[in-house]
Amino acid sequence: MKYRRLPGTDLEFSGVGFDGLTVGSDWRNAMEERKRIRLLEEAFHLGINFFDMADVYGQGYGEELLSKAFKKNRHDVIIGIKFGYDLHDMQSLLNLDRPLQRFDKHFVRSACEWSLRRLKTDYIDLYQIHDPPNDVACTSELFMLLDDLVAEGKIRHYGAAITQDVDFEMGVLGLLNRTNVAALQVPFNIFDYEQDNKILSLAEEKKTGLIARLSNAMMQNPQEAHYGATDCDVRFVEADLKIKEMEIKNWDSSDHKLLYDHFEITSTQFEVNVHLNQVSILSALGNIANRAELLEHVAAVDAKKITSEEIGVLKRLFVRQSCID
Repeated sequence: MKYRRLPGTDLEFSGVGFDGLTVGSDWRNAMEERKRIRLLEEAFHLGINFFDMADVYGQGYGEELLSKAFKKNRHDVIIGIKFGYDLHDMQSLLNLDRPLQRFDKHFVRSACEWSLRRLKTDYIDLYQIHDPPNDVACTSELFMLLDDLVAEGKIRHYGAAITQDVDFEMGVLGLLNRTNVAALQVPFNIFDYEQDNKILSLAEEKKTGLIARLSNAMMQNPQEAHYGATDCDVRFVEADLKIKEMEIKNWDSSDHKLLYDHFEITSTQFEVNVHLNQVSILSALGNIANRAELLEHVAAVDAKKITSEEIGVLKRLFVRQSCID
């Protein structure tokens, strides 16, 4: 495993991170608790030290799993927690079109305290605004509270996990221009870096770490991505599904096979490889649902490197195919 330091901190993120959605909820498959914990533990032993979870995954169950998996080595892992949805309001959570989000200081402080209790820890390494609306960067009260939580030692750093739909000018630039935003989690598209390049450049300038959320889980059969998902969990993959729908529209299965066979790596490893070519990206965050996928993600860090020239060729092919369609 290789590691990258979050600018201005002593935190070194593993090149591959573990997205807690697959173990914290029943998305993609349902597992016995001991198997979920074993998967987290094995990921750690294979070098993954960044584990990303949302308080709403399993309505807090995901955080409880992390506490069980890492009770003996809490200080050796980086725990990212996303907040902003009211997991105690079931009626709102079941509203897939518009679940309730709250960012007032009383709610956020309470959410942080509850996360600390479920995690059985006294600090969160990276506290992230979950799916921030476009105007959240203008909410001074929220960022004043986050600064207070840092000062109190309850969180070490804070950032945001944005969706593909966020407005670039208001949402992304607004967050990147916030002084103490340490990291942004972004659903990058490996074939369409035009707008993403702006994020990469500005993040490097602002010394903001980037976490690339992989969309590879839906690469082989996107129709099966919803299998086993609960009503409360399915909306969290909608942004990734939109990316996959766009890619699948322009590449059929034979195109994918030829593309990835050329580099002698799997689709997952290809996507990780492309992201880690970017110096601003700390970690590629994967949806890992079983041991085979775990080994595939870990092996991606040492896979054959794809040059920027090769990526350029792929991008031109993608654009040309889009024009034909």
